[in-house]
Amino acid sequence: MCFKNLPIEFDAQGRATLKGGVRDPYAFETRSLDDQADRIKDLLVRNGHIKTVDFDPVTRVAGALAFHSVVDLKERRVLETNSMATLFRGYEVILKGRDPRDAAFISSRACGVCGGVHSSTSALTMEMAFPVVPPPLGVV
Repeated sequence: MCFKNLPIEFDAQGRATLKGGVRDPYAFETRSLDDQADRIKDLLVRNGHIKTVDFDPVTRVAGALAFHSVVDLKERRVLETNSMATLFRGYEVILKGRDPRDAAFISSRACGVCGGVHSSTSALTMEMAFPVVPPPLGVV
């Protein structure tokens, strides 16, 4: 097998482990966004190379989807970005009152286009909601 691009290394017995220095896949950073909107508006006014880039609607997806971002064209950096789905899909209503383990099966079949994404996301949310820690290679 070829794992050149994955953060995996094999020991002498052939057991696979994550390479050192790989960040925690569940880690996140919280930041205050109170002044973020004002700072972005100020940058847009002062700098000609900072622009808003909007893709609305995004086609070839099941439902209405939009991406909005502010980019620095000179530095080639995205300063702010967000996405939104404007169509209510109703997964919350379908899954309400059911066993959480049903989420991966039901949500993956509710849409004919993006079943794999809904299944993976359901599994990840269950891992986070319950005190379940998958083995390191189960997250790759």
